[in-house]
Amino acid sequence: MGKTGFAPAEIFRKYVRYKLNEEPFTVDFVADVLALRRACELDGDTAMNVLLETGTRIVKKYGILMRDVR
Repeated sequence: MGKTGFAPAEIFRKYVRYKLNEEPFTVDFVADVLALRRACELDGDTAMNVLLETGTRIVKKYGILMRDVR
């Protein structure tokens, strides 16, 4: 955080967006997101707001997406 100049919530938002675009939604995906939340020292409400905002942006830009659900 110190080197990038981004706030913890911004780092969390960018990483979650990257993971959603690049990786399948698996147990490891969820574990990584939870580990990042702890590393960024975000409380549950802040993390929830970031995830809701990210989801809202994706729906506005692309509509409802069907990911590979294997």
